[in-house]
Amino acid sequence: MRQSVLADDEFAGQVCIVTGAGRGIGAGIAEALGRRGGRVVVADLDGQRAADRARLLGERGVDATPYEVDVTRGGDLEAMAGWAERELGPVEVLVNNAGLFTLVATHEMTEEVWRHQVDVMLTGTFLATRAVVPAMLERGRGAIVNISSIGGLGGNPARSAYNAAKAGVVLLTEVLGIEWARRGVRVNSVAPGVTRTEMTEEVLASPEQRATFAVYEARAPMGRLAEVEEIAEAVAFLASDKASFVTGTTHVVDGGWIAGVGLPDEESAEVCEVVSAGEPEPRVHLVPSAEVSEREPELLLAALDDAFASLAPGACFVAVVPVEGLFRDDQYGLAAAIAKRSLRQRVVPWARRGLRLNVVEYGALDVRAGDARREDSVLVDRTPMRRLGTAQELGHVIGYVTSRAASFVHGAVLRVDGGWSAYSWFYPTREI
Repeated sequence: MRQSVLADDEFAGQVCIVTGAGRGIGAGIAEALGRRGGRVVVADLDGQRAADRARLLGERGVDATPYEVDVTRGGDLEAMAGWAERELGPVEVLVNNAGLFTLVATHEMTEEVWRHQVDVMLTGTFLATRAVVPAMLERGRGAIVNISSIGGLGGNPARSAYNAAKAGVVLLTEVLGIEWARRGVRVNSVAPGVTRTEMTEEVLASPEQRATFAVYEARAPMGRLAEVEEIAEAVAFLASDKASFVTGTTHVVDGGWIAGVGLPDEESAEVCEVVSAGEPEPRVHLVPSAEVSEREPELLLAALDDAFASLAPGACFVAVVPVEGLFRDDQYGLAAAIAKRSLRQRVVPWARRGLRLNVVEYGALDVRAGDARREDSVLVDRTPMRRLGTAQELGHVIGYVTSRAASFVHGAVLRVDGGWSAYSWFYPTREI
């Protein structure tokens, strides 16, 4: 199993702005980009915290510059973007990470508390993006990664403002991903599970919170929380050219938390820690894999059973399936549906054995597909990027999810489809 698909100089010379980078996940992201050659702007509301973090990163060999900014103030963000372009060079990467969390019952929440959380996490994401993206669009190149949360994918008591803001980030990511798909700017988001950070520790220490780290660890199918570095690696991958056909998608990094929602407590709490010896090889099952399409569901289920029985602890199984509507044959779509449903059914037993199970959905690729697939011209028109992807682009995503960099990615669906899945019934009739 390789450590990462990213090169040591993946972001060499690229200016990368990370908001909320003074501590926690943001600090980890800044380091992940910086140690691969990025010129990192450590943007934070707390100027001293930004300076301290930039100094620490500098001691580790990272080119880091602090910048004090309030992401709720559009003018200040535009000033930051202008300063970065003048003083450091073209901004290639923006990571919208700034966030906060206030645990309070909704009927007791003040308007001020509601607005502050939404303003920082949702409006702040919009404002920072609006400040940076004009230059990216002019150059026809750029990557934006927004930090959402598994909280934005479901409901949790006393978290209405936080979850609503993060859900907004998910949908904003889809809108911007397809809006700028033809213009060279990719927009994706990462939805972390419960992560061991300073902010998590503060929330757990609050009088309103009854949970503990142990409770969260017991609930997680992998039996532990995410580490900051694991979230940062996911962000770095999406920001890199290795994810060149990935846009408008949210990458869940939660150790199987979402896939395991609704499982009985006794099922999810008993997770064994498995220490893997050596470097177990991953296994990949590609759909279509047979000349007779009716066999696809059967072959996929057989591959899952065989992998569960034979893979060494620490290994990853990836089902590579087409996005909905790519093929005319319903059997391929059925196999894809089975793969995604299997995540929910198998996430806990696989975690107990120290195995990871994920799905990669591919869109229209420039490969031979016989008569089963729709015509290339139709697929290009249907894909927001207005081009076909390549086998290499699919390979990069598979390489990432099977690497150590994706060690907390379990029970997830990753899409490499040029925005296909983010596209809904509407598509602009003019260039934007």
